[in-house]
Amino acid sequence: MSAAPIPRPKHGIVKVPMSYFTRMLSEFEIACDRACFGLVLQLTIGLAARGRTKARTWAPIKRQQFADTARVDADWAGERVNALVAAGIILERYEKGNGWEYAIAPHIAKETRGETIHGRCSECKVIGHFQTRFIPMPLEYFTVLTPGLSNAALLVTAVVARWSHEGAWSAEHGLVPTWQELYVSDFEKLTPLLARQISTGIAEAEEAGVIEVQRSKGKPTMYRTLPENWGTLGKKKLRLVIQPPKKAEPEPKNPRPPKPPEESAKPEKNSQSSPILIGHGYCVVCSHITAIEPVSAEELAKNEAEQAPAPVERPPRPGPTRETRPKSKFWEDMERRRKEALRNVGFNV
Repeated sequence: MSAAPIPRPKHGIVKVPMSYFTRMLSEFEIACDRACFGLVLQLTIGLAARGRTKARTWAPIKRQQFADTARVDADWAGERVNALVAAGIILERYEKGNGWEYAIAPHIAKETRGETIHGRCSECKVIGHFQTRFIPMPLEYFTVLTPGLSNAALLVTAVVARWSHEGAWSAEHGLVPTWQELYVSDFEKLTPLLARQISTGIAEAEEAGVIEVQRSKGKPTMYRTLPENWGTLGKKKLRLVIQPPKKAEPEPKNPRPPKPPEESAKPEKNSQSSPILIGHGYCVVCSHITAIEPVSAEELAKNEAEQAPAPVERPPRPGPTRETRPKSKFWEDMERRRKEALRNVGFNV
């Protein structure tokens, strides 16, 4: 039985690029960063955000808006925005009359525009053309879940949403999450969490009502999100963390001179050995969004030539055949009488 469509969230749907799930879940270690990034997403490339039907590149945003979204102090929000700008994740400019404006970096924003990229699927190794797609997420993920859940529960919810929300949004029905079969390895691929942390995060997210888990004996575990509950989640209480005083390290009695660096017998890992990705696109063979690796123009042309349908050799088509029937005696008598009449008038037939 499919899930009932949920009403469109108050703040609209955010078009989240795939790089957020494949790279930024590990890079965004501070909850405020996710909230600020989500606000820029919603105001620039969101779906019908604030009544708009056409996306825009730059949006004027005040520092207090970042603070209200992340539920933090304005000064701290400003520091985190500056860190995102320095990392090249968002762009910043000053416009007279509008103030400071922000935009998503072009290499990230292009993943949500439905462009066609050429390359090789990293999973099935098929070479061809792939279309970039986004993952629809309610803005409440960045504004409510980010300050309301622990880091493990938030990352677990993002992984479930990555699979449950893919292709689940339409302008007519809104967001309708689907059941997805997930394993611990799926969570480990996208997050830096350990198996124990993943189990804890799943339990917390399920208890908070942001995801639903279906467990059956002898069958794989199924997951889906419950976005209709995201807006009602309360903010997590702040706890005071006091760092213990650092103890001074005792100096050695007889300090030894540092040893000169020796060449390691083990070969260093080649950083170029890992495949370089050019983006994420929908693979028809894998039936989901995958990472796309680059290919040369020669490989692409050769693959297209191999996939081109070969001309079918057919034998020459015979002409139309007429069905011959024996003439009846009536027509034979008529032909005989015609010839006799012609002979009587002097014709030689």
